[in-house]
Amino acid sequence: MSDIVTTSGRSINTVTAEIVAISNQAAQMAYMSMIEIGKRLVEAKALVDHGEWGSYLKNEVNFSQRTANNFMQIYERSRSGANSQTFANLGYSQIVKLLAIPDEELEEFTESHDVKNMSVRQLEQAIRERDDARKELEKAKTDADTAKATARDAEQRLLDLQQRAAAAKSSEDAWQQEIDKLNAKLNKATAAEEKAKKKLEDLKKNPIIPDSLREQLMAEASAKASDQIRAEMQGQIDAAQQEAKAAAEARDAAEKAVREATAQLVSVKKSAALSNPDVLAFNLLGKQTVENINKLSGYYIKVSAADPEMGEKMKEYLLKLSAAIRVKAEGKKVE
Repeated sequence: MSDIVTTSGRSINTVTAEIVAISNQAAQMAYMSMIEIGKRLVEAKALVDHGEWGSYLKNEVNFSQRTANNFMQIYERSRSGANSQTFANLGYSQIVKLLAIPDEELEEFTESHDVKNMSVRQLEQAIRERDDARKELEKAKTDADTAKATARDAEQRLLDLQQRAAAAKSSEDAWQQEIDKLNAKLNKATAAEEKAKKKLEDLKKNPIIPDSLREQLMAEASAKASDQIRAEMQGQIDAAQQEAKAAAEARDAAEKAVREATAQLVSVKKSAALSNPDVLAFNLLGKQTVENINKLSGYYIKVSAADPEMGEKMKEYLLKLSAAIRVKAEGKKVE
């Protein structure tokens, strides 16, 4: 082997380039084979009798249903042509993992991940982290929508309570006016009583009527004017005062409810602000970034111990990364 290497007259770079090219061609041919297999499996499934598909796969082509489904999905995904270039450079196991990501999202995923150089386990982890982030974001959006709905309900309740408070105040004012009217009537009745008493005094001075009769008439008129009119007026006043008291209590209860609803609204709006999906997404990505920085730091420490020169390069990268984050935080453009 050493003789071949030393006498070929070709550089290691040339040989390496040919290895990579042949490897890529093999991967592309393998991908095309997967597509062709999937295409014919779709055709075969349409021809096989109902209920015989599993037996056909096992006995005729020695495929499990899961493997057959993978090949058919690869074929179906290839028909759009959107991700053919991405899949063409990957192995079967890598492609199968990426089938979990919809076509319209695959480009974004492959741009942010070096899928070609990732192991199947690394792909699984990246896809799982992506799905977890999506779930967290969806939950954040749901929580934000719930908080907004709660805020709207609180605002409507506050409006209703304010209207009730205004109605209670109006009722209280109306009953106070009624009390004032009844007090005026009572004053008028009292004046009538005094007038009746005066008439009785006049009758008492009339020599035609016996004194005993005049005394009796005076007592009866006075009692009638005093007791009947006062009792009637006082009854109406007492009833009006009870109604006014009830109106005042209703107003106080409504005003208390308004204060409570206002406090609840403030709390709900604060909660809604904290449930902002952008804030939650920022916090989630920040947490992931911190975890990744800790991982990078761990690799840096491990490599530095074995290879100080490479450790210095990694340290320089970490410093540049830190500086870039600071520049972005200050709203500037990273050079």
